Amino acid sequence: MYFVNYLNRNRTGPFFPMFEIIYGVEISLIISAFVAGIIVICMTLKTRKLHLLIRLRIISGIINDLVYITSRLLVMHHEYFGLTEYVETLPLIFGTMMKQIFLGYMTLLYESSANSTLLFFLLQEAILFSLAIF
Repeated sequence: MYFVNYLNRNRTGPFFPMFEIIYGVEISLIISAFVAGIIVICMTLKTRKLHLLIRLRIISGIINDLVYITSRLLVMHHEYFGLTEYVETLPLIFGTMMKQIFLGYMTLLYESSANSTLLFFLLQEAILFSLAIF
């Protein structure tokens, strides 16, 4: 697993107002993305015009995004309030795993009207998550 070396207060402290502004903008974008993701999930659940695989792809992609941005908040908390030396904590490991899953997410696309669509979708998701973890 590729572990990202995140920032800490030792590195960002000398640039006092700049990183606080960056964190503030990032938090506002995270909140906006979270609200927009919930709205899109609700709209996708209500529509019946899209194929099941497309709806599942949209919903699982957005749920993946929501988990990733939540883990990004954990990483931001560690960057701002965490220890100043290099550590590997559970929130950082979880954040790194979710980042890899998020970045490697929609690499395989498949479209079919067969009955095996749901099985193929679940198999794809399991492969993507297991590859991102290892």
